[in-house]
Amino acid sequence: MATLRAALGQIAGARRPFVILNLVYFGIVFSAMAYCLFDRSVHDSLGKPVLAGLASGPLAGVFGAYNGGHFVWAFFLTFLVNLFVGSFAAITLPSLLIPFSGLLLGAFRALLWGVVFSPPLSDLTAPRVLAGLLVLGVLLLEGEAYVLAMLAAYLQGRAWLAPRFVGTISHWEGYRRGVGIALQIYALVILVLIAAALYETLVGILLLSRIL
Repeated sequence: MATLRAALGQIAGARRPFVILNLVYFGIVFSAMAYCLFDRSVHDSLGKPVLAGLASGPLAGVFGAYNGGHFVWAFFLTFLVNLFVGSFAAITLPSLLIPFSGLLLGAFRALLWGVVFSPPLSDLTAPRVLAGLLVLGVLLLEGEAYVLAMLAAYLQGRAWLAPRFVGTISHWEGYRRGVGIALQIYALVILVLIAAALYETLVGILLLSRIL
């Protein structure tokens, strides 16, 4: 509980960048989604290959768990992939090497998601609309976890660039304290990703197959 309180305290102290990151991230997702509603060439040339690569590439095991109806294994794999690949490797680690770089990678993720998950206007039947709303929940939950990871990257970079924000004058000490702040926020990242993985597994195994 103390760790969660510390994480919430960090967010309370950075409300403005947290709100801005949410607006930017989800604004990119929905703008890309809206564009691809009317220009399917972008979705066909980028979104379809991405989905095909996920289904047959390193994440094929995750898809296999969903297709086989293995609920616990699918939940476990979804959480691990989203935490270590989607959050740490794609946002946090690059920012530890080059401060703030994870923000750009997170924005690219948002753009890619909007393209990949943009539905075709020609196939908006009632079951597909319902399925799309369920998938939207996945995008919102996972997306919020990635926004939190981006906030952690921002605060870590800010502590290095302007160490006065963390009460020191040394850039190295600011970097070290920034890493500590990022670790605190990761308590919330983990919590949101657990909820997202549970929801995604329920939707993917129990609901979407029946609706579609």
